[in-house]
Amino acid sequence: MLSRSHRTEPLPLSSSEMRAFASVPPGQRLTTDDNERLFSPFTEAEVL
Repeated sequence: MLSRSHRTEPLPLSSSEMRAFASVPPGQRLTTDDNERLFSPFTEAEVL
């Protein structure tokens, strides 16, 4: 999909390529615990 014209590329091909490009492999996805830790409030000790 990179370096191709969006106007001339067939829609089904570009959609499937975009899904493949934008998907994160299962082994690299965040767990629920990781996500909660990343979105938890900062403490003063972490900032200083």
